[in-house]
Amino acid sequence: MNRHLKSFFSRILFFLILCLILGNIALLARSGTLYVNLRQLNEKEQRQLESVFPPLSNEKVKNALKKFYPDLTSYHNETRGSLVQYEVYEGWNLLGIAYQIREDIDCPVCMDVRAFIKIQDGKISDIALINPFHLYGKPMPLKLQKTFLSQFFNEKIETNMKVGFTVDGISGATKTAKSFVSGMKKIKVAMRKY
Repeated sequence: MNRHLKSFFSRILFFLILCLILGNIALLARSGTLYVNLRQLNEKEQRQLESVFPPLSNEKVKNALKKFYPDLTSYHNETRGSLVQYEVYEGWNLLGIAYQIREDIDCPVCMDVRAFIKIQDGKISDIALINPFHLYGKPMPLKLQKTFLSQFFNEKIETNMKVGFTVDGISGATKTAKSFVSGMKKIKVAMRKY
């Protein structure tokens, strides 16, 4: 009986160790997939993304970044999937980091989300929309856009953002609000990686 009991417990221990190993492999696989998705898209997905979001001209990018960093003389950018990170310089001095979020909305009357976000000391310090938000298929009044965006100012990028819970949505533009928050979450993940 004692030998059978030992054998039984050995099998249970083996099974638990196997579950632990497989669970860690699955977790690593999910983490690796997320990293690959943020780091780069395959060529087909990149072409699809660029068909929805054609690259902005150097002049347009510089003008948008100058709203955040008036002393900008140059910038270096790196594309990470639908996210573009900009290191902004005055001469050789790094002024700061900004991101361009690009979120495709599957909606015939919605405008895709495209905006520049300035992060300073781990907080969202400024936002500049490239595409205005739309409400029921028409450009949203500026006051409503500003009201929605104001809730993000001085908010830590690490905050768990969820429309309807920690973020007030926009009635009639729920997909826009969710897409904007999705872009913000990508910034949070990218900042953790680098």
